[in-house]
Amino acid sequence: MISDTLSSCQHLLAHISLQFFIWLVGILAFLGNIFVIVRNLRIIRAKKKNKADKVNLFLINNLAISDFIMSIYLFIIGFANLVYSNQGLYGIRSEKWLRHPLCAVSCTLMTTSSIVSVFLMVVISIDRFITIVYAL
Repeated sequence: MISDTLSSCQHLLAHISLQFFIWLVGILAFLGNIFVIVRNLRIIRAKKKNKADKVNLFLINNLAISDFIMSIYLFIIGFANLVYSNQGLYGIRSEKWLRHPLCAVSCTLMTTSSIVSVFLMVVISIDRFITIVYAL
């Protein structure tokens, strides 16, 4: 039976595509953001950049850290799906997951990461707007 919901009584992540993509996106976000952070740190250490470049790298690094935190959240949800959806009995075990400290940690990580990402995107957009409109 194919479910059209995100979660069901049998599984934390109801559809097999959700179960697959949560791991795929988590791995890509984890590795991609580590790459961005390491690359930017090497650029900062290797060359003397002007102040504007350092600010841009600082903002991008913070955005990468925020997205890295989201990848940790995705791993937690994927892991919880494996543990609590064992044998299709998530409905019986859902209360145990919702009371688990890891659930509270994952909610905190997801909320913090989302808010910080949106805030940084707004700051980067404003910075780019000012840079383009008031170039001189």
